[in-house]
Amino acid sequence: MKHVPGSLARVTTARSEVRKAVLSSDFRALFQTLTRSAVASSLGLAAGCGATTTPLDPEGPRLDAAARLPGPWVRHVCSEEDWQWPFEKTNLVTPVDYFAVYEPSFRPEQDIAADGGAPPERLPPQVLHGSACAGASQPAVCSSAIERELAATECAAKPCAKFVLATAGDSVLRAEHSALSVLLGAVDTETEALIVALVERGGVSCWLGKQVGGTVVFSSGSQVRAVEGGYEVQTSLDCYGKLSSGTTLVHADGSAEVLSTTAYCYGRRPDGLLAQVPCKARSELGAHFASAMHLEAASVFAFEQLADDLARLGAPNELVRGALRSALEEVGHTQTMGALAVRFGGELAAPRVVPPPARDALAVALENAVEGCVRETYGALVACYQAQAALDAQVRAAMLQVFEDETRHAELAWSIARWLEPRLSEPERRAVQVARGAAYVQLCRELESSLSADARQQLGVPDASIGATLLTQLDAAVGLRV
Repeated sequence: MKHVPGSLARVTTARSEVRKAVLSSDFRALFQTLTRSAVASSLGLAAGCGATTTPLDPEGPRLDAAARLPGPWVRHVCSEEDWQWPFEKTNLVTPVDYFAVYEPSFRPEQDIAADGGAPPERLPPQVLHGSACAGASQPAVCSSAIERELAATECAAKPCAKFVLATAGDSVLRAEHSALSVLLGAVDTETEALIVALVERGGVSCWLGKQVGGTVVFSSGSQVRAVEGGYEVQTSLDCYGKLSSGTTLVHADGSAEVLSTTAYCYGRRPDGLLAQVPCKARSELGAHFASAMHLEAASVFAFEQLADDLARLGAPNELVRGALRSALEEVGHTQTMGALAVRFGGELAAPRVVPPPARDALAVALENAVEGCVRETYGALVACYQAQAALDAQVRAAMLQVFEDETRHAELAWSIARWLEPRLSEPERRAVQVARGAAYVQLCRELESSLSADARQQLGVPDASIGATLLTQLDAAVGLRV
């Protein structure tokens, strides 16, 4: 056993004992205790996720709304005629006639190695501005230069790293992500931040909100805001699924990091959940509940998968029955969230799930650690907070039922962990612990909501400060990362 200094060993032992006491008694009472004081204080308790760092998160969460003093969100609106970007809002080092984002031609490694392999698959570029070689004195020569750049690039394994091609007069300019500063210089406008986010992780899209009968119909799109040292870019890839939204922090020097790739989710997300068409709604609340309905419906699949896996692995009958009961409860949550979505003008869409192959014990333990012990446990705590804090009476009543059910689901997750994890090898148990720690850090980075202040109040969604306090206190009580 690795040596631990005496004081740290005593803290670790005490924390473990507290966790055992909580897990053997009542999550419900713990959640009510933690949220009661948070609801009573509009400021919450100041510590937050960054109060204590760990080896899994040496720098603490990057997103600190109070320190960064973020500006307002600005929607990314493109030209309706050709979907080109607002390029007048850039300060490029060299003015360009054409600016587009490309992916390398894709050809699987076995085809590259084989003589006469299949021709590479070339995806069309995403043109952000202008027409290729529009300012060239010899357009044919310019076009040939572009073709040579594209022919020299192949990718043998997806995802393929994107790059930029631009033309300025007779010059053809190419920049990988690491060299975007050659074209952009310092990132000092919203559009430049969006370009970096697009090349870094893709998924940046134009906002599709339109006036319909005096009402704005929302759809997926990206928005950006200034923060200390750069910009945050948030994209609704779709309104549902595991990648329902993502946030990328773009630094002034052009470097970028992904802060989050998921939205609030009260239930488990199943393996094999596919992205859906963009969510449309007449209000923020309609979009929120349409997304919640989709995720609750997806949780039905997750618990059915879990029940099958547990039965195949020889789990006790009470764990298998608990997973099946949870699936039925998620059906009820789906109906509740669907009714709220309809009330607030949201469109409903059923989830699409590709059934995964049978999972081994490690795969089930990893999924249970991330989706159950961390995310679902925190989701139950948030539901408890909303059941007290939401201004809308119907929302409070709905979240009260969600809280009661999700608390049982959290208890089930920890029961599964106590049965399953001792059956793993030591390296496998370490992998599960690392996964839980990473899931905790990811939650810390997802606490900043893009909901308006009015929508948060109606829903009772905690702000980033209160959410950080709740998560920190929950970790101290049950040891999310231990």
